[in-house]
Amino acid sequence: MNNNRNAWIAIIIGLMLICACFGLVGAGLTWLAVRTVTSAEFRDFPPDVDSPPIEDGKITTNAPVVSPTPIQVIRPASRPATGAPDDPIEAITAAVLPREDLAELAIRFKGVSPKEAEVSCPTLAPEYQIGATRTFTLTNSDTDELFQIEARLEQKGDHVYMWVQSAPTRVRLNQDKLRRAVEIFDRQIYPRTRAFFGSEDTPGVDCDPRVHVLHAIGLGRTVGGYFSSPDGYPRVVRSDSNEGQIFVMHAARGYNGSDPASETYLSTLAHEFQHMISFNQTHTPDLWLEEGAAQFAERLNGYGDAVTTVYDFASAPETQLNTWQEDSAGGNSAHYGAGYLFWSYLYDRFGEEILRKFARSPERSARALMQVLADNGVVNPDTGQPLTFEALFADFVIANYMSREAIEPGTNRYNYATIRVPPMATRADLNAGDYPFAVREGLAQFGTHYYELAGNKPVTIEFTGSTVVPLLPTEEADGAFWWSNRADASNSRLTREVDLTGVTSATLTYRAWYRLEKNYDYAYVTASEDGGLTWKVLSPTSCTTDNPQNANLGCGYTGPSGGTEKTDAPRWLNERVRLDEFAGKKILLRFEMVTDAAINREGLAIDDIGIPEIGFHDNASADSGWQAEGWVRVGNWLPQRWQVQVIVTGRDGKRRLQRMALTDNAGTLTLDLGGSVRSAVLAISPTTQGTTEPAGYELRIR
Repeated sequence: MNNNRNAWIAIIIGLMLICACFGLVGAGLTWLAVRTVTSAEFRDFPPDVDSPPIEDGKITTNAPVVSPTPIQVIRPASRPATGAPDDPIEAITAAVLPREDLAELAIRFKGVSPKEAEVSCPTLAPEYQIGATRTFTLTNSDTDELFQIEARLEQKGDHVYMWVQSAPTRVRLNQDKLRRAVEIFDRQIYPRTRAFFGSEDTPGVDCDPRVHVLHAIGLGRTVGGYFSSPDGYPRVVRSDSNEGQIFVMHAARGYNGSDPASETYLSTLAHEFQHMISFNQTHTPDLWLEEGAAQFAERLNGYGDAVTTVYDFASAPETQLNTWQEDSAGGNSAHYGAGYLFWSYLYDRFGEEILRKFARSPERSARALMQVLADNGVVNPDTGQPLTFEALFADFVIANYMSREAIEPGTNRYNYATIRVPPMATRADLNAGDYPFAVREGLAQFGTHYYELAGNKPVTIEFTGSTVVPLLPTEEADGAFWWSNRADASNSRLTREVDLTGVTSATLTYRAWYRLEKNYDYAYVTASEDGGLTWKVLSPTSCTTDNPQNANLGCGYTGPSGGTEKTDAPRWLNERVRLDEFAGKKILLRFEMVTDAAINREGLAIDDIGIPEIGFHDNASADSGWQAEGWVRVGNWLPQRWQVQVIVTGRDGKRRLQRMALTDNAGTLTLDLGGSVRSAVLAISPTTQGTTEPAGYELRIR
């Protein structure tokens, strides 16, 4: 196993705040900034002398507000792309992506036999004794390089080995504290975490039922610790595998592993052990749900006070719930907080038993969550119909603002029951002298802007939101195209048979656009001559053989198309692949993407596929003989959905919730401020699944 951490679970340290990260992301991390909207569609407003003029990115009021986001208005084509599905969001969310399976990939691409790749334990291995030494292979996230250390077994318990680096630099830890940590892990963390989330892979690849905890230094400036799922495979599958159920604690001074038995240390054990269990229980976890689960495991073990990331989310509720940042030295703290609050909200609203079922589901995604809720009879209280993720998120938005205060006593629908949530940051706090108010803003999907409203006379809220949003950040996609979809720990595939029996040479041509987590996620063009038993990675024009994380199966696409840095904007490329070696044969031709369990980006788009020598051309207007596993044919514009909600506080102090009815994403609502209404909170959230592109809206209050 080489340098890919595949399902790395890293703990990111930022400004003395220690939180866990599912994936080293391959580089440093940056603080999350409000994103600039690059695409939005707005209705044209007629002149109105009673309303102040609005300029993009300007707020025309004297009210104190957060700096607004500038907007560039782009209008989409008037007609949907030919061949695109009528409901692209449904097509995207319904697609099932095959999971990333390193053993299966080794069999297909490396010639490893199924028997060699199999993990089998007819008998248990002899247990290690205190004083034993062994070599471990680790990764430095600062340099993206592998390195090896020697470690000595210094403590062990019924369920855990405690290894401490002995060379090239010796790490010294307090043995009494390390012994105490073993006792707490054996007695509390191990049984309690397993009782809720399920079991780790035991006895595992090393045929030893104990978990290995390795204390080492040199992991990188922002890493407090990690779990790497490739360690659970034989070395014939991954040459850098440590062959065991292992997670690593950064034991340099001031890091998570330096003070055994401290709350930070113990919460990290709980956090990483959940990730280890998840690798065995849920093979396709969405990172935002995975990290939320790991922080919830800290709380289950009594370390809820260590989960301070909720404050980062409360200060940035515009953070997109269902995604993760690729570069973020501390910037993912708000994402951690959002994920933790979401799990806590599910726990309070639906109860422990339902949440335990979801925790043990083979898929950890929004789709799997809604299926678990439906299987347990949960419906939308307003309609009696199955609860949707968008509707659940809308309730979550209100609960985040309300904290422990109930709008509907006894239901926990709009509030938390077991934790207190810090006050959510507001976009503007408006009083009598601040009206009329007008703003044009940009907002991430499944993020929220809160506006607090008070005054001494009635006001009318006018909202207009963008009606469409791009799937990908590109303006060049005119019609339908094939898209790999996006998910963590996935292997989406697009396959067809190609008959080259009548030609002596052939060339595959196509247009490609991609943005993949650089050095960790790759996309390939592959071919099989034996009906799909074994596959060869081909070499398109823009592929790379660089393999710093041992994740590249040959010559793959990674990073942004047409760029070298992660921050470069992708562009469409004209690609060519020589197929001469297959002339005279029938082959299976495939586009496939392999992502690890950490970060996922926008994926791979393919269009205008052709093999001129056999007269084949496909512009993605129809399936045309392709077998799609996770891939979908889509256009680049998705319908934008919105949730616009108002928490109203009456003169009697009672709270009630109103939801704005929208027509073509526009609506109005009048509040009797100064009369029957004491104050109100407006919550605006775009809720289009499948994209991380932001939406734009225009708001007037007068």
